[in-house]
Amino acid sequence: MFWGWWVPYFIFILGPAGSGKTTLASGFGEWMVSNQLDVSIVNMDPAAESLPYTPDIDLRRFVNARDVMYKYNLGPNGALIASIDMSIGYIDAIK
Repeated sequence: MFWGWWVPYFIFILGPAGSGKTTLASGFGEWMVSNQLDVSIVNMDPAAESLPYTPDIDLRRFVNARDVMYKYNLGPNGALIASIDMSIGYIDAIK
C-alpha cells in the first residue's frame, strides 16, 4: 500500500437481468463500509423497481423507464432503450 496516495477505483457491475448485479452491488457496498473504505454506489438502471440500498446517485431521479413507457406508449424494451438514450442529456448532472 502506498501511504499518502489516493487512487480512485471504479468497479462496473454488468450482466443480464436477474444475474445478481443489484445483490452484488449491495453486498460489496456494505462490505466496503464495514471495512472503513469510501464507497459511492451509482444506479444506472432506469428500469429498477426497487433497490436494497440507497444509491448515492440514481439515474431514476432523472429518467424512469416506467414513466417513459407510459408517456410515449412504449413496451418495456422500447422504454428501456429510450430511457438510456434520454439519460445522455443528464450526463453533466450525474457527474
